[in-house]
Amino acid sequence: MPGGEPASVIYSRRAMRLRSSGGYRLFWTASTVSGFGSQITALAVAVLIVTTLGGTAADVGLVNAARWLPYPLLGVVVGAMVDRVPRKPLLVGADLARAALLSAVPLLALPDLLSVPVLVGIMALFGLASLVNDAAHQSFLPRLLPREVLPWANARLEQSAAAAETSGPAIAGGLVS
Repeated sequence: MPGGEPASVIYSRRAMRLRSSGGYRLFWTASTVSGFGSQITALAVAVLIVTTLGGTAADVGLVNAARWLPYPLLGVVVGAMVDRVPRKPLLVGADLARAALLSAVPLLALPDLLSVPVLVGIMALFGLASLVNDAAHQSFLPRLLPREVLPWANARLEQSAAAAETSGPAIAGGLVS
C-alpha cells in the first residue's frame, strides 16, 4: 500500500471522504429514492392498465415499450446534448418532469380521461425524461468526487440500485393492494 499504510486505514479514509461529502450524500439519497420510485412505478402502471383500464397483456407491453422507446431512438442525441450543459439542473429537472408526468395519471383518472393511448403518451414522455436523467447521472459523479473514491461511491450507488430492484416490486405490491 502507498506509504506503507495498511489497507484498512486507506479504506477508512475513503469512506470518511464519502461520508463528509454533502453533495455525494444528497446525490446518493436522490438516486436511491428515484430507483425505488422507478421500480414502484413499473408494477403500479401494469396493475393500473389491467385492473382499472381493463387492458390486456398487449396493452401492458405497449405501455412498457413506450417507456423504453426513447432510449434506442434518442439515446445518442440526448447523450451528446447532456455533455454540453450542466448536469445538476438536468438531474433535478428530469426528476421533477417525471414526478409531474406520474402525477398526471391519477389526475386524469379522476374525471375518467385516462386510457391506454393516453398512458402510452405519458410513459413515452416519462421515458424521455428518464433518458435525460440517466445520461446526466452517469457523468455527474466524477465531477462530484475525487477519482480515488469513485469505486466506493459507485459501489454504494449500485447497492442502493440493487436494494430498489429487489424490494421495490414488493413495496409496490403492498402499495397497490
